[in-house]
Amino acid sequence: MPGYAISYLVIFWLMTLGGIAGDVRDGKPHWHSALHALSGAFVSLFVYAWFHRDLAESIGWGIAPMIVAGFLWEVYAYSEDMREFDANEEMTEEERKMVGRSVTFVVVPFILLGYVTGLKLLMEIAF
Repeated sequence: MPGYAISYLVIFWLMTLGGIAGDVRDGKPHWHSALHALSGAFVSLFVYAWFHRDLAESIGWGIAPMIVAGFLWEVYAYSEDMREFDANEEMTEEERKMVGRSVTFVVVPFILLGYVTGLKLLMEIAF
């Protein structure tokens, strides 16, 4: 696996572990942290399988439910985080906007890259 893919996964897991730590700190249920980790595992599998096609072919159509479940989780988690930022009275309006922009323009595309990789794998396996 090339260095850029390893770098992506390292940064991705740092972000994922930060999200899990935030969930634990905020007292969210354990299932929340578990789904965060599962989504991270899906993305890691997609990236790894991109460079190891035999693995992708052995998983086959099983990639599809991983993409759907992980993506739905990410949408849910993103909307929940945005609601929490909006409700946070300790943050000023400017801070809320800054956090919202950074999440929307940095974190979301970074996460989407992993799911796009999974979708491309699925398309190559299916067609």
